[in-house]
Amino acid sequence: MCIIDFIDKHEGFFMVLVTIVYVGATIGILFANKKSAKTAENQLNETKKQLKESQEQFEISNRLSCLPFLQIENPFINPPNPDMLIDLPMNTGVSNDCSMVILLIKNVGYGTATNIRYSWDYPGCTDVICKILPINAIMQGDTYYVQFSFDYDEGNPIDRAELEWEYEDLLGNTYEQRVIFHFNNGDFEYCENDTPQN
Repeated sequence: MCIIDFIDKHEGFFMVLVTIVYVGATIGILFANKKSAKTAENQLNETKKQLKESQEQFEISNRLSCLPFLQIENPFINPPNPDMLIDLPMNTGVSNDCSMVILLIKNVGYGTATNIRYSWDYPGCTDVICKILPINAIMQGDTYYVQFSFDYDEGNPIDRAELEWEYEDLLGNTYEQRVIFHFNNGDFEYCENDTPQN
């Protein structure tokens, strides 16, 4: 009875207390919902970011899986099949003295090189020679023996020449690549193959 009398006497106080608790709980729920919504938005943004990164990674992987890489090297042997020789002249055809070197060109990349174009740059070269290579495509793993001919002037021997490739992969991406040839008194020594640049 005492407890019931106490509650009856302080009914207003208990109502205020219950109201305060209810309002506090409601405010707490609102803050929790707001925090939850913000967390969900952050997670959604993070998911979108990860999806975009995954798509970019897929595109890069897809492109790299089709990336050609034309490499020139010295085979140190006579070509076993002279019918496969491709002549890439470095001279204008007006020189009295012309030297030649036979090198190996191969596609060491992952895809086919198509629409191949090239140009020479070396001292004494005034004309653009053979702008179109007589090969439509070099498939992955293909090799060709190539005959490079160049002017030789004992008074002004070539010590460096540059070959610039431009070609496409099967996805239509265009690549540029440079090969630097080094000579010693007109004799070929070695070449450096740059990696393809997209």
